Amino acid sequence: METPPGTAGSKDLPGQPVVPLLCLLAAIILLSTVAPAMKLVFLQGQITPFGMVTAKLTAAAIILVAAALFLEERELQLLNRADLVRLCLLGLLGVGLPHAIAAWGLQLTTATHYILITTLAASFTSLFGLLHKNEKIVPMMLLGLLVSFAGGLIAVSENLQQSASNLLFGDALVFLFMILMSAQLLLHSATAKRCGILTANSVMFGSSALALLTVGMLWPGPARVRLSVVSLAWLMYIGIATGAVFLLRHLALRSVAPAGAGALQYLAPVSAVLLASVFLGEALELHTVVGGVLILSGVELVRRA
Repeated sequence: METPPGTAGSKDLPGQPVVPLLCLLAAIILLSTVAPAMKLVFLQGQITPFGMVTAKLTAAAIILVAAALFLEERELQLLNRADLVRLCLLGLLGVGLPHAIAAWGLQLTTATHYILITTLAASFTSLFGLLHKNEKIVPMMLLGLLVSFAGGLIAVSENLQQSASNLLFGDALVFLFMILMSAQLLLHSATAKRCGILTANSVMFGSSALALLTVGMLWPGPARVRLSVVSLAWLMYIGIATGAVFLLRHLALRSVAPAGAGALQYLAPVSAVLLASVFLGEALELHTVVGGVLILSGVELVRRA
């Protein structure tokens, strides 16, 4: 299934097996489509942020649970009560709540801003990791953080000039989502390594989806809006793509070296911004491009530190 190092198909990233690289590339492509697809459904005005995140996490949980049953059956059997409780809590606070905040923010702001702000997560995850371990921040990491944060401010600069705008509030919600997800990645990393990546994510996504479904049944909101066939199809795609991204990335990173993954990781935000421009008509202005370049440059400096 894998092409040996140096054979055809791996010349761009020597020494990397082809099938895992294809899995990683597929994950990147799917990831780049999720935010534009969510924004498209929101623009049709047929679903609330709560409904969006409930459908998204439920579909993703089904995929991850099925994958864990097939690929990590032993890890599921060895899951103890303490880890189960911890993962369920992390699911509620680190998956369900942040994704609900993200959906609300995306409804108010643009897909381009959502994509660029969430790209900062890699920098903040590294920063939280250093602070948690009480390690000294090296100059390159500090520079990377400053550059990426400055890029974020430049990318959303037109919203900063409209302090009363819903766009600014949406950007703030997405930034909060990014902070919460960065912290969640740090908090659950040890448990995920011990229990299995798929097992941990299936429990977290499953618990958050069950909680959201329960809240939706016990605390009904406004009258339900009937979705069109097209909107329903997009909604199903968003959930399936979200679960598939986790699964494909997990399969890829078991074989692909970090250097190989790093060479492809920046395709997702670039592709997503282009998709938002082409299919949603979002303007790709100079400050957006400059801010995006600074964000990616800062993230790369942090990664290399």
